[in-house]
This record gives sequence, C-alpha cells and structure tokens, in this order.
Amino acid sequence: MSRLTRSTHVRRRSAMLGRWLALMLALTLVAASCGNDDDDPVVADEPVATSEPATSDPAEPEPEVSDEPEPEPEVSDEPAEPTASDEQEEPVEEDSGGIDPSLDPIKIAFISNWDIPSLGISTVEKLVAAEVAVEAINARGGINGAAIDLFTCNVPNDAASADACARDAVDRGVVAIAGMSTPTNGNAMAIFEEAGIPVVGAALEPSVWGSPVEFSITQGTPGLFVGQAIQLANLGVTTARFVITDFGPTTAGPLLFFGIGAGQMGMSVVEEIYVPPDQVDMAPIVQSAIADDVDGIIYLLAAPPAILGFERAVRQAGFEGPLITSDGPLDPPTVAQMSQDTRVASLVTLNSPGGERYLAEVAEFSPGSIATPFSGIGWLAINVIADFASELDEVTSENLIEAMSVATDVDLYGMVFNADFTSPIPPLAAQGADRIVQRAIAVATPNEDGLLLDGELVVVFPD
Repeated sequence: MSRLTRSTHVRRRSAMLGRWLALMLALTLVAASCGNDDDDPVVADEPVATSEPATSDPAEPEPEVSDEPEPEPEVSDEPAEPTASDEQEEPVEEDSGGIDPSLDPIKIAFISNWDIPSLGISTVEKLVAAEVAVEAINARGGINGAAIDLFTCNVPNDAASADACARDAVDRGVVAIAGMSTPTNGNAMAIFEEAGIPVVGAALEPSVWGSPVEFSITQGTPGLFVGQAIQLANLGVTTARFVITDFGPTTAGPLLFFGIGAGQMGMSVVEEIYVPPDQVDMAPIVQSAIADDVDGIIYLLAAPPAILGFERAVRQAGFEGPLITSDGPLDPPTVAQMSQDTRVASLVTLNSPGGERYLAEVAEFSPGSIATPFSGIGWLAINVIADFASELDEVTSENLIEAMSVATDVDLYGMVFNADFTSPIPPLAAQGADRIVQRAIAVATPNEDGLLLDGELVVVFPD
C-alpha cells in the first residue's frame, strides 16, 4: 500500500507575544514555516519485454532411420525465456490504495503552532494528527483517486510568521486550509480572502470569526469560555474567578466570553488574576485566587507544569470548589496526573465514532504518537475538506467555497454536533463572530490513561 510521503521544514521568524488566546497557542493551527514535497504514489517498474523471443528447441534435422532408441530430451535448469504470449500480459502495479498516478495531487495546507520555542511549548501531536489524516485518506484511494499533497507550516506565535505561512500556501496552489486558528493570525485571513481559499478550523482568533472564507467546525474561543462558565454554574458555583496567563491584550477574548457565560447563568465573577507566562511556581498565586469568597475557578495557563502546579497548590490550600480548564496545552501524561475533581473543556470529544477512528489511524500510521482531543481538530478539518472535495467534479477553491456555503448538515463524525454553515448563532454574531455555527463543546474528566475519552458534548447555545 502506497502512502504519501512528506518532508517538513520549519522556518521561524521573530517570536513575539501577541496572540489572541494565551494558552490557545497550544491549542491551535496556523502559520509560519514548513512544508512538504510532492511525492507520487509508487508504481512497480514495468516488466522488460524481449523483442525477439527465443525458441526453446533447435531446428530438427532430417529424420534418419536408426535402430538406436531415441535419447531422452535434455532438461535445462535455466528459466524459459519469455514468449510472444508473455509479452501481451498487462504490467502489474503495486497496490497504491486506489491512487491514480495519472491524476494531479490535491494540495491542502495545515497551518498551526505546534512548536513555540520562545515559550518552550511543543505540541507536535497536532502536526501528527494532520499528517495521519492525509496518509489514511490516501491509503483509502485519496479523493476520487487523486492523492492529497499536504503542505504544513508552523507559526511560532508571531504575526509575521502567520503571514509568511499564508503567502507560502497561496504560492503553492493549495485549494483549502485546515487550521488558521492560532492566537496570532496576523494578516493571514486577509491573504486567504484575497486568494479565495476556504479555511476549515477551530475559530480561536478574532480575525477568523467574521471572515467570508472561514468555515468553523468548532465553537472556538467564544463557545469554549462561555461553556466553561455554564459548567461552573451548573456545578453550583455562585462566585467565580478566572486565573489566566498574561499574554497582553489578547487575553481579553477569553475573559470577555467567560463573562458573557457567567452573566447568562447569573454567576458573579470577581477580578481576574494574571500569571506571567514563564511562572511555574503557583503557590504565590493561590491565596489571591481563592480569596473573596470564590467557590469556583477557571484557569487557563501556558504549559502543563503550570497547570499541574496550580491545581495541586489550590487543593493543598484547602480549596474544595470546582476547577475547570481547557485541554489545549494538555498531553496524556499531564492529564493522567490531574485530579478527577477537575473538569477539562475541549472543542471536540474522542468519545465518538470519529474519535475512535482518529485514535486508530494514529496507532496505525504513527505508532507511539500522542493523540489528544485538541490535536484531533486538525484531523477532523482535513477529513471535512476531503469529504466536500470528493463530491466535486473539479476540486478548486472556488468550488469548495460554493459547496460549503450552502451546506446545512456537515458530518463531523460525532466529535461535535454536525454543522450548519448557513446558520450563525445570534449572540455570537452580535459580537462579530457570525462564522461560528457550532453550538456545543465537550467536557471530560481526567483519568489514568490521560486520553480524556469520556468527553460529553454540552450545548452552549441552544437552538
């Protein structure tokens, strides 16, 4: 079975902290450096035909009359040379999974931020998820026989890198983008709008929320934080506090939408606490966090050590109220160490047919790699693009946008509710997020396997 191979090269630009969602950087998808070369499926060499097949027996002499018995024919150990009939057989190709090498590959880009050296963050599982999705699709025959050629590009959390990734994708002739959901998108969405290239992603950054080429398959930042407020209120919390890594102005988004959710539920929110990005020791933060009669806390921190440190310090200080965080920066080893009293909010759930397929494909095509709900968003986005492309006579960006724009029941494999791309959510549209159509998030409980396999979908915005 032939698999599309790819090489990824990373180019980094200056890394500056200006992103839309602090921690969502471990959560996201978009722009700054790396790609993969086109490789055609492998076809076996055609057999070489001989132009003049040799006969196996010499010409017979004139028969002579003899009393001697005829000698037994000699048996040769040499293989018989091909005959004319052999030359007429069709060449046999290796199994290429149904890929037709005569078809041009379909180019798709995955843009995310799986490597952020300036913050010491690496979530390579997001890249693995995208690559695995492509390998599995190609192994099943690609898109109507055409292989997917995946271009990948990492954004180390700065706008210049995002812009560079976007221009590189356009120059390579991709027909769609999976991702563009990093906290720092720069002008990337404007570049895609000008080029007319659709983006299927998680909607984590404001520039995508109202873009005409954005087709969001998850709730993104708005629903993620409205949903966490709803969860705390449903757990009986009356006064909540938000503890958040300080990434400057971009931290305003999570705070805004958490406040909307709290107001919707009649829950009070006391003053938020900002944590320096490089702070791991959470003990100095905890006393302020649990003050003011707070009985529930949401925390959004930059890296797993800070997340574990905060959770442990809070419990050691005697705080017994509900804790809730997001899964973006979490990996299975970290989740396995978290308290089962903590709730983890995700944009998709692995407790679904799609989640099971994603885990199986990672195990098959990248054994030993990590798989998380958040990294599964990239896997899902590529499969959604492939599903739409398979219904087209000609796969172009224009045709994809036309098909997606009228789609009312987009299959998201149970990882989240099916999407209606024609139906924005009024409360979010009022905030300029009229391209977000998903109404649910997932909420899971940490367990020893670290995979958050029990995630249940929770409606954030009812119909």
